[in-house]
Amino acid sequence: MSSKRARYLDETTWHHVYNRGADGQDIFSLDGDQSLFENLIGETVTVCDVEVHAYALMSNHFHFLIRDPNGELSGFIQYLAGQYAAAYNIRTRRHGPLFEGRFCSVPILDERHLIIEARYVERNPLAFVAPSLLAAYAHSSLSVYIGKRQGPAWLTTDEISPRVSGVDYLDFVLADHTSDTDPVFQRLHTRVHQAIRRAS
Repeated sequence: MSSKRARYLDETTWHHVYNRGADGQDIFSLDGDQSLFENLIGETVTVCDVEVHAYALMSNHFHFLIRDPNGELSGFIQYLAGQYAAAYNIRTRRHGPLFEGRFCSVPILDERHLIIEARYVERNPLAFVAPSLLAAYAHSSLSVYIGKRQGPAWLTTDEISPRVSGVDYLDFVLADHTSDTDPVFQRLHTRVHQAIRRAS
């Protein structure tokens, strides 16, 4: 592992970021909503200096794995959420906040935690997609990592792949992992799950 990567992790520039719709409502309900959100990610990356390394969009929430070298994470999410909420409200003729308050983030402190959070993000669509269909899910980074489709220009893939080298990436995501029974990560991901589903 290079000293550059170690320094990034030590300074907590990596984050697992997530948020959901207000009161658990869908934030992607019309055809093209996810594509609009993804296009806005690209626009926002040009405004804020962050790197998106993994993502998954579900009907009422999203997950990102982000590296934030210059402390612009809050600005990135606020700009993205604000632009999308304004467009979504126009498309659906609704009013009021779309997202449930401030986004949540989990700081990532070491190499093991980084790949565990990447795997967690990629596995999220398993809540409604069969394992055999996960690779074909269009609105996550998994299909890019395994070569099923070309990724958007804003998705950075050259940091996570080397960290799971020697293992098929789809197998890495789908196969059992030691973190699945690690009480520390079980508690952490239970808190993430509860934050997304509270008040639903």
